[in-house]
Amino acid sequence: MNRRSRAYSFLVFVLLLKTGSQSATTLLRLQGQLHHEVHVTLKLIQVYVTDRTGNSVRDLKVSDFVLTDNGKPQKITDFEQHELILPGKKGRETSLQEGRGEEAKAPLERKVTPPSVKNQSATPIKTTELKAEAMSRKFFLFFDFAFNDLRGVIRSKEAALSFLEKQVQPQDEVGVLSYSAIRGFVQHEYLTKDHKRIREVIEKISPGEILGRAAGLGGGGWKDLAETSESMGSTRGPGRGAIDAEGSNAIKKSEEEIYKIQARQYTQLMKDLARSLRYIPGVKSIVYFSKGIANEVIYGSIRKSNEIVVVSGDILLRQKYEEMARELAAANCSVYAMNISGKATSHFEDRDLLGDLTLRQLADLSGGKYFDNIESYEQVMAEINHLTGTFYVLGYSISENWDGAYHKVKVKVNRPGCEIFGQTGYFNPKPFKEYTEFEKSLHLIDLALSEKPLMQEPMKFPLEIRVEPAAKTSRIIVVAKIPANKLGDVLAAAIEIVVLVFNDKNDIVEMKKEEKAASPSGKKFLIYEKTFSLPPGRYECRLVIRNLETGRAGIASAPLVVR
Repeated sequence: MNRRSRAYSFLVFVLLLKTGSQSATTLLRLQGQLHHEVHVTLKLIQVYVTDRTGNSVRDLKVSDFVLTDNGKPQKITDFEQHELILPGKKGRETSLQEGRGEEAKAPLERKVTPPSVKNQSATPIKTTELKAEAMSRKFFLFFDFAFNDLRGVIRSKEAALSFLEKQVQPQDEVGVLSYSAIRGFVQHEYLTKDHKRIREVIEKISPGEILGRAAGLGGGGWKDLAETSESMGSTRGPGRGAIDAEGSNAIKKSEEEIYKIQARQYTQLMKDLARSLRYIPGVKSIVYFSKGIANEVIYGSIRKSNEIVVVSGDILLRQKYEEMARELAAANCSVYAMNISGKATSHFEDRDLLGDLTLRQLADLSGGKYFDNIESYEQVMAEINHLTGTFYVLGYSISENWDGAYHKVKVKVNRPGCEIFGQTGYFNPKPFKEYTEFEKSLHLIDLALSEKPLMQEPMKFPLEIRVEPAAKTSRIIVVAKIPANKLGDVLAAAIEIVVLVFNDKNDIVEMKKEEKAASPSGKKFLIYEKTFSLPPGRYECRLVIRNLETGRAGIASAPLVVR
């Protein structure tokens, strides 16, 4: 697999470094595929439609759908229907554009260009029918160890292995992610069609993973508190010996506070993960195994004993949590949330400590579906397979506003008895100066590793490399002759220069980054040099110049042979 097809995992690598994952360094072997089509004003929304019995509705036409964007009715100008073709069965796929061929299988990649380089002439799109080949889907099996327990881990593994054996098709790509309060995010395996490898990864998941679960609510969580509080920066409490009654309430309050801290950390990191998942083309289905964050922490509760006690939820955490779910929807990630605790009890106090409401909200806002019966996981997995195998894509025109605002999308079907699941909204692009540090890191890595970056078409310029041979390692001098007259908008402010060197296995063996002040006007060329040492071998060098105010960039690359 070449470097051009391996950009995404490095995006997740940045996220894993941020969380301190022990497996982050394994992601330097880049994987994934990034390619984008240029459509300026076409917005595409994917939806799944079922009848009252849960069966997919396959015969809908564009006239059957009603779509609103922030409450305003939209004219659906483009329409696709996709159906998974199982061996021995027939199906069809209606595509947007004549002659797209393989591209028709991943219709949701649309490149939005910044105002300064905006393409004013979008190609008109015709609707035509194409005979479908087997449809490739992308699944992430996501094991939540933070909000889980030993029994839940065992159930999750059983369900995942059943899904892999009975529902996943040979052409489907599957990856494995996990999260724990101690280790953060771990990417056990990136998207691959090697399902045997995925099975091996899942089977290696051990009960010990729950050592990174969140501190318990409602008592009984002190063991977890002792194991996780240090990693959260909290003061470790007393040992596991007897705790007097007077201190039990203080311990419970401490557990609850740490639980909230961990819920906030999880929500922020999941939001960052969603932003990195935007860089994977097409629709991603996340099969999520979790007990969920306790309902009372986010949405409040009503406790009944001798008296009714109303506990208010954390409003800020609720906003962040729902924003996280919307980020997943905007990244074309639908979450199929499986509550490993099973159906919620009707007893108020017990229900408050469960996570059925938070899991349901995550699934609804991301365009997926919530399942509450882990005991029937085979039926649940069959339904997920069914839902992701037949879907519609609706396209409509939007005006580009670079304000980062969220748009709520709602789709209805003018046929009684139909239920819709699908993307619930999207974010407008926003100016580079409003990016967070994490978003700027994603932007840089996309520029450095993708042949066709998501947000712009960078200016290309020549790169010269000189080699001074030595006995063991040679001195390498990278010389860039930067055309200042062509890159004036890039060089007009402070810039960042990044040099990356890949070996013949597509691993990054050198990476150097530095910042420079704005370049004086009037010069035709600027010369940039960087020196380092390399052992004999074949390499490729890539240099990125990025304006730190606007995000505009220039790129140079060249092969390198050290003898």
